[in-house]
Amino acid sequence: MAGSGQIDMNYLIGVSGGHMNVNGVAGRGTKSSFLMLRFILMLLEAERQAKKPGHPNRMQVVSHNIKCQRL
Repeated sequence: MAGSGQIDMNYLIGVSGGHMNVNGVAGRGTKSSFLMLRFILMLLEAERQAKKPGHPNRMQVVSHNIKCQRL
């Protein structure tokens, strides 16, 4: 362990944060395909914003998968 950390919940789930839940029929691959496309689009936007130094509202992408290790 590197040490303790803090998470600002107002930033994570407040006016500066967002979340998305995806559900549907298991085994069709549509949820995974949708999420992979979403990740690509979010990462491209984060990369575009990173090229603007000092931008106060730059996007940061955080992803959690609690179901399995495959995604």
